[in-house]
Amino acid sequence: MPVMDGYEATKRIRSAGDHGGEKVCIVTVTSDNTESDILRIAECGMDAHVPKPIDFRALCTALGS
Repeated sequence: MPVMDGYEATKRIRSAGDHGGEKVCIVTVTSDNTESDILRIAECGMDAHVPKPIDFRALCTALGS
């Protein structure tokens, strides 16, 4: 993303609680798969992490379908 990364976008979405930001499901699909990456993903408010290469079943599970 040219203006901000997914971490910043997630923080901004979550801070928009009065506009439904708390309810938006945010799933990251990334090749950043170290323990520190996954911890940062959780700490910024993302709901799930799906590592690349994408496992379709894992993506469906993360999306709740």
